[in-house]
Amino acid sequence: MADNFLAQFIAWGLLSAFSYYCAATVKHIVQELGYCEDFAGGQRISWAALAFGATFTVLAGVYLWA
Repeated sequence: MADNFLAQFIAWGLLSAFSYYCAATVKHIVQELGYCEDFAGGQRISWAALAFGATFTVLAGVYLWA
């Protein structure tokens, strides 16, 4: 996999999707527990989930291609 760009790209895509899935799952669990249920709180926690997913996507890319 170290020399195959297509394999690295597929792995990066799968890791990116999985990281956002995990962040969204945690977001939903937090909201099911009764936190961040209003509009402003929901907006904040959604942005946090997106930020976590984007950060992990960048870190996964650095790990795979560095």
